[in-house]
Amino acid sequence: MGWYVRAPVLRPGETVQWQHHAVRHINAFQIRGGRLFLTSARLIHEPSRLDIRARPWKTPRANIRNVAVEPRRLTLPFLGMGLRERLRIELVDGGVELFVVNGLKVALADLTAALANDTPPPATHA
Repeated sequence: MGWYVRAPVLRPGETVQWQHHAVRHINAFQIRGGRLFLTSARLIHEPSRLDIRARPWKTPRANIRNVAVEPRRLTLPFLGMGLRERLRIELVDGGVELFVVNGLKVALADLTAALANDTPPPATHA
């Protein structure tokens, strides 16, 4: 991807469908700059090369339940993360991942549209 962020390691036949710079909010004291990639199979946050200890975060597309805006929370001022609205990824397994992205409304609309292009599994006839 360039000098700042590595390209994600893709599986055979997997393609990148959407990408955006994103800072992953891990907890009140940890963030990871990098890039968020939606592939044909997964959502991947690839951290910047500057953070040599960081590992990519990834989840299957099927584990994404919803994407939305996480409102500001002034009770979490650490690292400035609570001062901005964030991209909220709600997972089927109950997890929630938060990302700070510039142009949040456009990024949310583009990601939602890309996820809507998922083809449902074929119907089974009983």
